[in-house]
Amino acid sequence: MYWLDSDKGRISRIKRDGTGRETVLKDLEAAIGLAIDWNAGNMYWANPKDSMIEVAHVNGSSHYVLITDDLDKPMSLAVDPAKGYLFWSDIAKGVIERSRLDGTDRKIVVNSEPMRVADIALDMEVTEYIM
Repeated sequence: MYWLDSDKGRISRIKRDGTGRETVLKDLEAAIGLAIDWNAGNMYWANPKDSMIEVAHVNGSSHYVLITDDLDKPMSLAVDPAKGYLFWSDIAKGVIERSRLDGTDRKIVVNSEPMRVADIALDMEVTEYIM
């Protein structure tokens, strides 16, 4: 299990049996909205303060900024690893966007303005998205 402690700016993990607790990333500023791609072994999170989406391997290595262009306040993230998409809400813009897992091929999929979408979740049983 992985979790993001936004107050302490760190991502931690623990085994299902409660052993092996460890911090995999620390000193993250304004991190929220953790999403895990189990297929590729990557984790994604938003930084609404600096208007970016970041990524790293689940062990904390290879941490880098994935998306910065045209973001205001990214919040919630969700990953569809089978189809290769990352989804996120931007509460300042009132949209839900998606991109490929490498940050390419961005598209607004829901424009909910003036409503502010704070959280999203995917139904993995759905076979097609409106794209």
